[in-house]
Amino acid sequence: MFFTAHSTIRQPLLPFLSTTDLLSLASVNRSLHAEMKRPISLQKKDKAAKIFHALYRPDTNAFGLKHYYFESARTHIVHVFHLLPELFALIQENHVTTLQLAMLCNYGGGAESILSYYTGDIRIVCKQIVEELYKNTYLTSCNLGLFQYEIKNNTLEELITTHPTLQTISLHSGQRCSQLPISLYKTSNACVWASSPPVSL
Repeated sequence: MFFTAHSTIRQPLLPFLSTTDLLSLASVNRSLHAEMKRPISLQKKDKAAKIFHALYRPDTNAFGLKHYYFESARTHIVHVFHLLPELFALIQENHVTTLQLAMLCNYGGGAESILSYYTGDIRIVCKQIVEELYKNTYLTSCNLGLFQYEIKNNTLEELITTHPTLQTISLHSGQRCSQLPISLYKTSNACVWASSPPVSL
């Protein structure tokens, strides 16, 4: 009852609510849904900024998912897949050139599946990542190894061919290398799958 009261009562309390609580409140009615959009957006941007700065490596200008052997890393990685638009906005804003969505490792050093971190529909995540990559204008290389069995080769070929800056897309998952080429390279007139950069590059 309190939260459905006049907006002048609700507004000072909104910054103290969790995103989950804000989403629950937004589901009450159409008016509240419209009112909650801004605080939800601000919270998501704030969370994305914390994740970005935790997983960004300025020495290589790369944003990547790896297990850095500290407890909060796992928490950050879990949230990455729920904040893709916000994170890609920060990747663009900071002119990041390398994106590594692969090579998640456990404490023993073994590669982990994305299913250890995300239990939603992987196909939707893949679609969203490809859409965000199309919008980016700074990335030169990316590793999508976490999604090597989900994203089709022709989708990546179309992406790299039309992208203004991308030169390499890898599907290396962190596990033992496959006999098949797992990297896609942009050449002067096409793109090619290979295990190492073509001589022409």
